[in-house]
Amino acid sequence: MTEALILLSMFAMIAIGLPIAVSILASALLGLWLLNGHLGFLNAALSIFDGATSFPLIAIPLFILAGA
Repeated sequence: MTEALILLSMFAMIAIGLPIAVSILASALLGLWLLNGHLGFLNAALSIFDGATSFPLIAIPLFILAGA
């Protein structure tokens, strides 16, 4: 039921004229809130930070920069 509500909200936002990226972001945030409550936002922020500070993910752009 929640998945249908998320998809319906995304298509409704696209139908009223919002850009696709904004409607995908808003429906993703709505789904995160519906599934996990307000603690889901904290967990998402922590997992994004952990992913951004991992060594292999930092090394890839640095190798590309060194090659340029």
